Formats: sequence, structure tokens, C-alpha cells
Amino acid sequence: MSRAVCTNLPAACSKAASRALLPLKSPDDRCPECGAALLPIDAAVETSPAGAARWLVPVVGVALVATAGFFLSGLGGKSASESGVRAGAGAALVTQAGATLEGQPPAAGLPATLTLHGAALLGPDLMAELVQAFLRADGLNDARRPDPTVPLLVARTPAGTRLEFRLDPAPSLSGAAGLRRVSVLGDDIGVDDITLGLDALAVVVHPDSPLRSLTPGQLRQRLLGRAGRADAVHLPADPALQALVSRQLLGGEGLPTALPTHADSRALLQAVAADPEAIGLVPLVEVGTARVLPVADASGAAWMPDAQTLAAERYPLTHRVVMHLPAGSDARLQRLASYLAGPAAQQRLASRLAVPAVPQLLAAGQPATAETLPAPRLPRDQTALIRQARLLGGRIGFEAGADTLDAVARAETERLGRLLAAGQIPRGAAILVLASANDPGGFCGNRTLSERRAAEVARVLGEVGVKVDVVRGVGRLGPAGLDATPVATMERRAEIWISETPLRQPPPFRCSPGPGRASEAASGEAPVPAAAAASAA
Repeated sequence: MSRAVCTNLPAACSKAASRALLPLKSPDDRCPECGAALLPIDAAVETSPAGAARWLVPVVGVALVATAGFFLSGLGGKSASESGVRAGAGAALVTQAGATLEGQPPAAGLPATLTLHGAALLGPDLMAELVQAFLRADGLNDARRPDPTVPLLVARTPAGTRLEFRLDPAPSLSGAAGLRRVSVLGDDIGVDDITLGLDALAVVVHPDSPLRSLTPGQLRQRLLGRAGRADAVHLPADPALQALVSRQLLGGEGLPTALPTHADSRALLQAVAADPEAIGLVPLVEVGTARVLPVADASGAAWMPDAQTLAAERYPLTHRVVMHLPAGSDARLQRLASYLAGPAAQQRLASRLAVPAVPQLLAAGQPATAETLPAPRLPRDQTALIRQARLLGGRIGFEAGADTLDAVARAETERLGRLLAAGQIPRGAAILVLASANDPGGFCGNRTLSERRAAEVARVLGEVGVKVDVVRGVGRLGPAGLDATPVATMERRAEIWISETPLRQPPPFRCSPGPGRASEAASGEAPVPAAAAASAA
């Protein structure tokens, strides 16, 4: 077995470790006494008396110099030259420590190698920049990227050991921490996912295409080759984006192999621009000047992908970019997730994500739609409530028939509540919780279910210190769909609105389910401003 010595002889390593030639089981072994890296001894040197003497001379010399320095430092009188020598030696040691940081192995037994998967999702250079900024903010001032071409950062911990942070471009697996895209439908978002922002797949077409809009169902038919040419739909070659297309449009089925794929969005956009029948799917931030089609939902409203429709999660091909943190993840990775969701990192992520993670107060009124297509029809009492209100971006979803929050929806509600409690509300403004339902049970059943959903969200907001002024269930926002259809899932939701005009809780909704009464009941009693409500009382 190879032998080694402790490289920390001049410092506070114990006498036992200093005197002994320690066994070296692997090149990464460290001194059991002080944790310093072990210095391997060449076998010929170790077995040869002359070689051993050649090796011992410098070591003993270093030890004697250190001992002499310690002895001299204890004397009362010190000359300027002595102080200068010691200062120069200290500076040399610091310089040497910095120069050898990249070659130093991680400390044995410590979580000194961390890996973040899916770094390619936001670009390796941007992720390296953000992780480097995080490490410095986390107290590791010497964090750096030794090789600009390699997604690897190294830093020294306060204890003096080396930390290695690897950025793996491959998508995050279920058991690994990393970045991934998840569908807006909500059933593949977990409690271990921290939202970093919202993005979308944009549908791009040839400038002269006669298409005005497409529904998700029509896109599905084209992907499967049942409408149009089988090779006319162009996709990115990125496996994560292909998995998202499969999840959102094919229900998780495999994509047909005949579809052309492209290594980057630029090549895809060029291919679509050269073919009048072509359709392409690309991330919204990469569409450039290409023509983008609105995507219509089952209610007949066609939504253009923009900041408003994404933040409200109305555009059907919206998805979230999240950092996945399995249970038991390293504490530093957990702090990294908080940093990436914070304001400093969000400013940089705006170059890669359409909508930041921090909820946005959106413009008043309806989300934008294509000018030549119908806007969604909302219940009259809802339009009266939100006429002068702004939506707090973020979606709180419900399971079919449920009026309680699952773990994911509760975490989202608490997150939005904490932001409101931290000062997102203008003084004197009213907070509204509006919930919808698109479940089996008819008009009155959905209106009642949505009332219970709104009340549940308001209750959880109250637990985090947010007082809700208006709680209202508005029933269906679109036609009733089958349980598995996207429109049904997306309308099982609650939204938080902020009105700078004070509002009071409107009277309870009274449902009249008889024939011919649905439209009358749908109007409800329109809410009135607080002053008018007080005079009416």
C-alpha cells in the first residue's frame, strides 16, 4: 500500500499524525487528524534509505523553519526584517492556497460536490453567472469558474475546504435537484417544485399562412398527421421541450418519428419561414419576428401568448419553469432555489423567461386576445368586480369536485399570501378571491362549488395574515368539458385580485335552476362600491 504524509506539518496537526507515514488508499485521502490533503510518497523514495533521506530533509527543514518562527515570535523584541519575512511568507501561503484550489479534492465525508441538473434549460452561461452570484451571497467570496467552457464552479467554504458546483445540462430526474418544465394543468407540479417563472410554447407559422388560430385539439391532429402534411409540424430537438409538447398536446403519448426536429430555434424558424404549410412550436422568448398564432380554448376565446395571458395562465400552452428539490436536498441547494426565485436573480431571468416568478399586478380588465377573435364571456358579477381591479399573477388549482386545497395549491396560496402581507397591497385597496368551477353538476352545482373554493382560499390567506374583502364563486368560465380536457382543468381555479376602489362583499348568490332561468341567475347581484353599499344598507 502506498504511504503518505500530512501536508499540514507546519500547522496544528497532532504529533502522531506529523510523525507517522500514513497509508494512502486513494489519491483523495485526507489526514485523519486535521483534514489536510495527504502527500503521496513515491514507492522508490519510500523504500530507499537514500530516497527517504532526500524526502525527509526538506520536510524536516520546513518543520525547523516553522519551529524557529514560532520561537522567535514569542520573543519580546522583533525586528522589522523579521516581521517582513513572516508577512511575505504568509502572503505566499495565501497565494499558493488560491492557486491550488481547483486541484484540491473535496473534503472527505462532506457534501462538497453539488450538482444542479437541467442547467441547459436557462443556458449554461446564465446559470453559471447566477450560481456564482448565489455562492458569493452565501458567504463563499472566492467562488469562480476556472474554465469558461466548462459548467463547473469551485469555491472555498468558511472551513477552508473546497466546494465543487457542477451544472449538468441534462434534464432533472425525479430523484435529483434541478430545473424542469411542468405543464400548467397542475397535475405534474409537485410540492417539491419551486416556481422560477412562466414560459409558453408559441405556435409560429409562415407569414402568408391562412390560419388565424388553432385549438389544442387541432394541434394534436396535426402532430399525429391527421390534418395537413405529416412532416409540416416542426419541433425543437430538446428532449425536455419534446416531453412538454407530448404532455400538453398528446396526453403523454410518444411523438411521431416523422416530425422534423431542429437543434435550435433559429433553424426551426427558418424552416417554417420557407414552407407556407409549416407550423412550429418554440419557446415564447425565442420567436423573434416570426408570426405567432393565437391558441383558442374550448370556450372559443383565442389567446395570444404575452405577459398577461401567461401570468393568468389563460394561454393554453403556458408552462412553469421550476427548480425541483426532492426531500432531503442539500441545504445549500434549498437556499439556491430561494435565491433564484428572489428579486435579484429574477431580473436576470427575465431575459430567458416570459414572466418572472414574483407575482405581477396585471393591467385592469380582461387579458389580451387577438383583435379579430371573440373575447371570453365572463359572468356579469365577475366583470363588475374586476372592472377596476388588477390580477395577482399565479394560479390556485383544484381537483375535480374538490373544494379543499391539495398540498401544491395550498403552498401556492400561502406563497401569494406572504407576498401580499409583505406590502404588495396599496393602502386602502380591497382584496378579492374569485373562484370558478367547470365540473359535472350543472350551473347551480358549479356556482355553489366555486363559492366553497373561494371561501377555502380566503381562509388560508387569513392564516398568513391577509384579510380578504370579497369572496365570490363565479361558476363556469367556459363550456363544460369532459373531466380530462384542458378547459375543464384550467377552470377549476381561484384567483386573487386587488381593487384600488374599495368594495364590499356582495349579497349571497341565489341560484334559480329552473328552465329559462340560467341567464337570469348568471347575472347575479352586481357588486357595488363600498359607499353605495353603505347607503343601501
